Amino acid sequence: MGGTGNVGTAVLDALSSDDRVSAVTALARRLPTRCWPRTEVRSADMSRGDLRPHFEGAQVVIHLGWLFL
Repeated sequence: MGGTGNVGTAVLDALSSDDRVSAVTALARRLPTRCWPRTEVRSADMSRGDLRPHFEGAQVVIHLGWLFL
């Protein structure tokens, strides 16, 4: 889900290999074992808490999170 799911890892692969991208912050419920260049992965659960602080200063947000009830 989110930054570490199937789509999220493909997005991180593309962004982290693009020299025009200076930094990437990804949110995921579970931290991955894999690392990407210029990428910080933060643990966050969109069903709890305030996610706004994670988006401060962002120029672009790509929402890939799913919420299962």
